[in-house]
Amino acid sequence: MTSSRFNNYLICAVCGRPGVGLGWAPSDKHPVAWLCDAPDCLPLSRDTYRMPQQKLTRLERLAVREGGDRGGEYLDEIGKTDLAVLTEDEWWEFLARIESGRREALVTTLANESPF
Repeated sequence: MTSSRFNNYLICAVCGRPGVGLGWAPSDKHPVAWLCDAPDCLPLSRDTYRMPQQKLTRLERLAVREGGDRGGEYLDEIGKTDLAVLTEDEWWEFLARIESGRREALVTTLANESPF
């Protein structure tokens, strides 16, 4: 986990969504990993906190790829490949599919990597 994810109450240290004031740290002497209110993030916070940066980076990259795939699937659904011709609503839906796909893939992968 990158140090920029610690002590930043605005961003969930597990999935990157907006933080809501929930946090976890091994003790009061360690930086806090702030979290969102998604049901998966609090249970994953301990293992994500302790995960080596190289491993977390690899998992994040896999999740971004999955998010990109979800965005591509949406473009296939609407029959458009040129981003410049998307309507505003289509553009926002495209971005939402990418982000939700990334988040879902990251949480699922982290859950599968955790020892519990």
